[in-house]
Amino acid sequence: MTDDQQRMTDDQLVEEALQGDSVAFGQIYDRYAQRLALLLRSYTDDNSQVEDLVHETFCRLMDALPSYRPRGKFRSWIVTIALNVGRKEARRKRNESRFHRPDSMDVLSNPPRGDPHELRERKRFAEALVRSLPETRRLVVVLRYWLDYTYDEIASCLDIPAGTARRRMHTALKELRHLLQQKNEEEDAHAK
Repeated sequence: MTDDQQRMTDDQLVEEALQGDSVAFGQIYDRYAQRLALLLRSYTDDNSQVEDLVHETFCRLMDALPSYRPRGKFRSWIVTIALNVGRKEARRKRNESRFHRPDSMDVLSNPPRGDPHELRERKRFAEALVRSLPETRRLVVVLRYWLDYTYDEIASCLDIPAGTARRRMHTALKELRHLLQQKNEEEDAHAK
């Protein structure tokens, strides 16, 4: 890959990919695969399943690429594709087990203190908390804090007004604080 390809905009890479340039499509993959994995992790904590969902996202992207029109931002478009893949997976899980409600409290067990793996455990703890939120609020948190999107970009991806994105974030943070407080109270009661 040349320096020129690394400096190309997303829209330029799309044009090259549409001309059959597999290196350009690879560059798109390199730019977005990790971000999409973070987003799709909000649907599952299974690493191999996240990889499968990223792969499915890029397969759908490849099929949809000819219909892309550079009116908005490419990254909003690719995130929308990934969200659809994630939502499809969530529906599949729901249909697999109608009465199974993902209970992140099992995963939220007391993160070990002083353990060399504490940081990884805290990350899993936070991911499980975020996954326990309803999708409308979970996606705003993931896009804002995990992918560093602005509220305007979030609004574009989710097709909602920016004010709605802010309100959802406010509600999500309030819910997360409540969940943390509940967990701390459970730990205190368990310790007695």
